[in-house]
Amino acid sequence: MSTRSKRAVRYLALVLLGLLHVTAGNAAVDPAKLTPPPAGTIQVLTTLDGSTLVGRIVGLDGDAVTFETESGTLTVPTANIVSIEIRNPDRIRNGRYWHPDPAATRLFVFPTGRMLGKGRGYFSDHELFFPALDYGVTNWLTVSGGGSLFPGVEADEQVYYLSARIGQAVNKKFAYSFQTLMVRVPKIDDDIPEWVKLFNAVGTYGGPDASVTAGLGYGLVGSEAADRPLILLGGSKRLSRRIVAMSENWLLPGVDDFAILYGIRFIGEDLSADLGFVTITDEDAFFPGLPLITIAYSF
Repeated sequence: MSTRSKRAVRYLALVLLGLLHVTAGNAAVDPAKLTPPPAGTIQVLTTLDGSTLVGRIVGLDGDAVTFETESGTLTVPTANIVSIEIRNPDRIRNGRYWHPDPAATRLFVFPTGRMLGKGRGYFSDHELFFPALDYGVTNWLTVSGGGSLFPGVEADEQVYYLSARIGQAVNKKFAYSFQTLMVRVPKIDDDIPEWVKLFNAVGTYGGPDASVTAGLGYGLVGSEAADRPLILLGGSKRLSRRIVAMSENWLLPGVDDFAILYGIRFIGEDLSADLGFVTITDEDAFFPGLPLITIAYSF
């Protein structure tokens, strides 16, 4: 790289940093949210430097708020506040807020019985080359679509899928859903149809920090149904504020051994990242298995 090019890159980086600084400096929370809430309310306050405070606003004086936490009372300039949100008291552990899992509607690959809320969704990317988008049309209907983006492969040779899922939460512990999944596979020869269909039912039991999921599905290749169902068994367990342990296991039609997928999910408020490994329970099984990496952004 020439000296002139290096200078141009440095200049561009400085401009971008400057824009980020201006944007951050102008960030301001809605003044209506700075009104002290009723006693017993739990709020999470986020400042410009990314710090979070758990407690509640107890006073507002001009350009600063008085914020009460378990450790004491602080004065925070309103210009430094990025957001202030009311949170469920059950999600506060040792004075810190535990964000719900932003990808709780799925395990590594298969959906759980939980549904996305209306207007909620997430963009995910599996193994870099398999992007997907899920969106809650209503509280009981979720649609999704995605496919492969292999470099150098023609569009008609890529894999695509479309899905519609309906379901609901029966109570705080149990939710179920039914899914129709259509996958377009590249047409290798005349004996293999382009579209493969899967119909499945899934139920999830448990709370936000520990749950089990079971499902049953039938595949349809062309007009020919599978000779036996797909069986899904899985679950998740919150290990810490940022880490969830997960397992997702399938018994596939025509296969006598379980496919075992296990690993962990790193979670934030909107972002999650899965690191899993998949293997088969037969004599050719190896540890830890083939890696599966997924990154998802929830909105």
